[in-house]
Amino acid sequence: RDLSPRQFIAATHLYFGDVETNKFLQEFYNLPRLSVISLTDFQRWKLLDLIDYVRDSRVPCSQFLIPVIAGTKLMAPAPMLNGMCLQQFMTVDTFFNKYAISKKEEFLNLFIASLYLAKNERFIVTEKRHRLLDLSARSEEMKKVDLKVKEAIFMNFTLINTWLAKAYTHLF
Repeated sequence: RDLSPRQFIAATHLYFGDVETNKFLQEFYNLPRLSVISLTDFQRWKLLDLIDYVRDSRVPCSQFLIPVIAGTKLMAPAPMLNGMCLQQFMTVDTFFNKYAISKKEEFLNLFIASLYLAKNERFIVTEKRHRLLDLSARSEEMKKVDLKVKEAIFMNFTLINTWLAKAYTHLF
């Protein structure tokens, strides 16, 4: 997957069907509006055909395509979830599934709050005793993030789940 964060967010719009073709082509290919409008139907079709794979949520992906949430210092886990502890993974997966079922934005915020951490931040804080990261404060911060970005992160984790299921067939 060689998509920039901008392209992945545009692809998520396309996957969810909430963007028209011209707007998608503008965003994905970074084309001027007038250039897209002047395309023939065949040219439009060909540009979409070249990137048909972005519509397939069954394609595995082992890395996050939005490595940093714009306007924050929060970073995605390393490729193949390297450095993510089991407690963090279980928390992320729980909120991911709660959002998938309910579509409540509060669960989407908690999902991302538990997934994206600041550099050198740990999910389990060890001062005098072990405690988890304060998800309620982080979740409040996630309310300021554009919903389309959050949905793209959700979609990215769907692709990571596909990768996990293929890589660890007896676990997932």
